[in-house]
Amino acid sequence: MSENENIWVFAEQTDGRLAGVVPELLAKARELGKKTGGSVMAVLLGDDIEKIPSELFSYGAEGVIEVESPNLKDYRPVPYALTLRTLVEKRHPSILLFGATTVGRDLAPRLQAKLLTGLTADCLDLGVDENGILIQTKPSYGDNIMCQIICPNTKPQMATVRPKVFSPMERIEDAAGPVVREEINLPDDESYQVIGRSTADIRETSIADAKRLVCIGRGACAEETVETARQLAGELCAALGVTRPLTDSGQFTHDDQVGQSGTTVKPKLIINFGISGAVQYTVGMQNSELIISVNKNEDAPIFGISHYGYVGDAAEFMTELTGALKGYKK
Repeated sequence: MSENENIWVFAEQTDGRLAGVVPELLAKARELGKKTGGSVMAVLLGDDIEKIPSELFSYGAEGVIEVESPNLKDYRPVPYALTLRTLVEKRHPSILLFGATTVGRDLAPRLQAKLLTGLTADCLDLGVDENGILIQTKPSYGDNIMCQIICPNTKPQMATVRPKVFSPMERIEDAAGPVVREEINLPDDESYQVIGRSTADIRETSIADAKRLVCIGRGACAEETVETARQLAGELCAALGVTRPLTDSGQFTHDDQVGQSGTTVKPKLIINFGISGAVQYTVGMQNSELIISVNKNEDAPIFGISHYGYVGDAAEFMTELTGALKGYKK
């Protein structure tokens, strides 16, 4: 099988810990590989990373391309981009996927510019046609429509993908495969230096990892309704999320926002109150396992993606549900 058909996944890691999006990308790459005939290769850069390949194999990688160097210990744009360009020009993969993380969003366009190929950012779905062309789906025109983008004339076909869009494979215990270790002479990047790190303050009820979510929109933004939503979230052991307009109220921040310009979520349960269902919101939560929506407009688009819906006043429904749940043993 030609290396030109292979699908590469950038295995982003920090201090030996894989980014959560990597297993998701590997699972999707395996799906695409079944259609293209290409192997799924994880590309791993860093220092002191000898334990990571086994984890990559357990999540579906069929091979690992590894470059280890002290100059790759911390993410720095120049050595990382130069390393990936060298690997791509040597092995010529067909598709190269990155997570739409802070690192991925910085690194992918730098590599794209060096390779003079195409890049689609913040994809929400991927597919391939009968010719192995990558079909990249993302919101466009102010997030009001979903469009499909292809890059048929240059390779690799590159995309960044938002976390939580795809589900990882079940771990394969004792999985193994070939590890190709490349030696690349890397110059140090004297213009960029890591001088320190601090851990982000992740709230216990972060919407990104919540199993249950109560979400409110413009139709449920009255102060007393917001307080009831907080009580309901407490009764359900859920996190509280909002749509974009409520982040301007002062009560919520960007960290609380669900949607294309906020956080993509994939909880087991999400209940939407007073949310009409604009595409900017739905693309960020449409893969939730169980979607329940309450809106007084029976034609609200949110009902089109909901498993259960109730046409009526969101505040009244919320109040009744909160009362019914009080004292319920969780």
